Amino acid sequence: PDGRGPTPSAQALAEEEAEFRANGKRGKVIGMNEMSTKYVIETFDALQLAVRRENLKTFEPFSPSEAEPGGFHAAWPHSAEGAAHFAAQVAERVAAEDYCVIQLFTGGDSSRGALQ
Repeated sequence: PDGRGPTPSAQALAEEEAEFRANGKRGKVIGMNEMSTKYVIETFDALQLAVRRENLKTFEPFSPSEAEPGGFHAAWPHSAEGAAHFAAQVAERVAAEDYCVIQLFTGGDSSRGALQ
């Protein structure tokens, strides 16, 4: 509580969680919750979800094109450990095609703000 407003009740949070459906969301694994044995997934719209292995599907990104929106060449790394691999991916793509489309992990407000 920071004094800026009421905090949601545990029941309200549980109801919100029960209504949320993550099917079709795309993202990457950023860790594992050892207590629940669920994978922690960060979606491309900046949500972090705990998901059971049997509910995951492999996502192979496709190259960007005007015909099929949503493709990208490289995803922004979640941590410093992934930075070298990410930099190499971007450098290779820029050398090959003179541009690189990068998938960021940001929410709707951040994305809309970037367009303005």
